[in-house]
Amino acid sequence: MNGMMRQQSTFALHHTSHPWSRNPILIWILCFLRQFRSSIQMSDYLALRLGFINNHQLPLSYNFHKYINRSMEDEFYEIVGISWPLWGYAIICIFVNIHGLNIYFWLSFIPVILVMVVGTKLQHVMSVLALEVGEPKVPVNGGTQMKPRDDLFWFGKPEILLRLIQFVSFQNAFEMATFIWSLVRV
Repeated sequence: MNGMMRQQSTFALHHTSHPWSRNPILIWILCFLRQFRSSIQMSDYLALRLGFINNHQLPLSYNFHKYINRSMEDEFYEIVGISWPLWGYAIICIFVNIHGLNIYFWLSFIPVILVMVVGTKLQHVMSVLALEVGEPKVPVNGGTQMKPRDDLFWFGKPEILLRLIQFVSFQNAFEMATFIWSLVRV
């Protein structure tokens, strides 16, 4: 199975082909730049698909794309749902908008910065996993296997990334509503 994974996917090659991908500082710069390419490489998708099929012992004909779509639909409410802290944030923004402060202008930079930070972190997680696949330390029966784990994320909590993505979505919707309101009001 190890040979099949290397034939079907160049996942590890894409993430480990650069000599600076092993440098702990330069890899962050590389991950930052990688997020501006296509959203996901076909090799990454195939590696994810094959890893999922192998981990769950499913047939190779399993419709992984349908599973991903169904999972995204199930998680949609949690990601798009508005929590009390987000409502509190919106209310504070409305009441703090003092004339001349241009708070909406300055708040518009927050989602851009957060998207860059979250994208870089997700690319870094993929790069770390690719480095682990490319240099297996302990052979697993049947080949090399990726080991996604919580300690790859900030403070060992992947929920932080989810909350940041949720905040960015809310902030963008809030800014769009504010923009439309300002157009209608004039």
